[in-house]
Amino acid sequence: ISTLYTVQPISANTAAGILTQAHVEHTAAQPERRSGLEPAPPPALQQALAGAGITGFYDHQARAIEAARRGESVIVATGTSSGKSLCYNVPVL
Repeated sequence: ISTLYTVQPISANTAAGILTQAHVEHTAAQPERRSGLEPAPPPALQQALAGAGITGFYDHQARAIEAARRGESVIVATGTSSGKSLCYNVPVL
């Protein structure tokens, strides 16, 4: 099960701060989707990743890496062992 959370501010202020409302959505697990990077990582990085058993990227990783390469702010909130570390490390290597 995946969970999507979105939080939006409400225009009312209180003594405790700004009120927020949350939208919580549970979705069924989806099959994995793989994507390549454009441009591809440098050959030395590809070799290092392959040496660690990483031969490709999940779709969410590729989108996050490409966004970071474009200089966009990126937040990745996924489950344990879903590859978040690659999302943050690959763009700077």
